[in-house]
Amino acid sequence: ISIAISLRYFLIQQRYVYGLPVERIMKYLSEMAIDIPKATTHGLIEKSAELLDRLMPVLKNTILEDAYIHFDETYHTILGGDKGSRKGYFWSAFSHQNNLIQFIYENGSRSKTVFTDYLPEDYKGAVQTDGYSSYKVLEGWDYPEAIRLGCVQHCKRKFIEIQEQPKAQEIIDLYNQFYI
Repeated sequence: ISIAISLRYFLIQQRYVYGLPVERIMKYLSEMAIDIPKATTHGLIEKSAELLDRLMPVLKNTILEDAYIHFDETYHTILGGDKGSRKGYFWSAFSHQNNLIQFIYENGSRSKTVFTDYLPEDYKGAVQTDGYSSYKVLEGWDYPEAIRLGCVQHCKRKFIEIQEQPKAQEIIDLYNQFYI
């Protein structure tokens, strides 16, 4: 591996895997007697990210070839703007068969279109999701070949919410057997 490729790998790892700001990465490199101008560091990270972006359609197609995928969304805090911060979402698609995951980010949107733009209407297989209402589109005519599978843990939560009811604890105990 050439030094240039190793440096690009290092920059991508530090920036996106470990979430370090460019200034901290540059300081770390400087401590190793590698001095690179800030503009060059930004440029290398940007060019490397562009190369990685080319892999995204291939990753998506590979995930969609699986007949059993998981889809989920989760929130995070987006800093900045007039209000200081806001809640935003990123999504994930996971191929069970290939053990691949893809993260989807559409400006922090939780709109159903993030999901429907990702999953083609002719998808044939099972999609495991939580109870978020946007996934109900899988139960309609738009996805005639797809099967929606619920999440056991999310079902269990409903019984935890009513565990003072006489039979609820018995059902919770049954769900817990999935995790033994």
